[in-house]
Amino acid sequence: MLKIGITGQNGFIGSHLYNTLGLYPEKFACVNFSKEYFEDSTKLKAFVSECDVIVHLAAMNRHNDPSVIYETNIMLVKSLIDACETTSSTPHILFSSSTQENNDNLYGLSKKKVASFSKVGRRRTMLHLPEWLFQMCSVLLVLHIIILLLLLSVIN
Repeated sequence: MLKIGITGQNGFIGSHLYNTLGLYPEKFACVNFSKEYFEDSTKLKAFVSECDVIVHLAAMNRHNDPSVIYETNIMLVKSLIDACETTSSTPHILFSSSTQENNDNLYGLSKKKVASFSKVGRRRTMLHLPEWLFQMCSVLLVLHIIILLLLLSVIN
């Protein structure tokens, strides 16, 4: 059984992924996450230590000051990686991104920077979720695609 943590588990995709994984209790155990863990290194370290896989969906995409978006998204990823390194935890981390990574704005640049972090280490995968996927497909189909990608990335 895989123990899976989802940062951003209260967001749109995260909450649906959490609930969908709960339909397969023989295969997945969801490790609870709260956004406050990013403000408490002890809780974040305990979280990463408990996970076999982390799906990193937590991100900021709206703010009046674009530099806050950039700095926040980079801080979230660095905190997650630091917690893993400090505790010698080796969960497979799936970082989420989108086609925004190719845009010339600070949100897009933060996604591009996260992609560079995903290349460091042997248990990190970048999961690109194209915008059309959400426009053309049901949430349930998107979640099953994520679960399939999750399983394939962990197995390989």
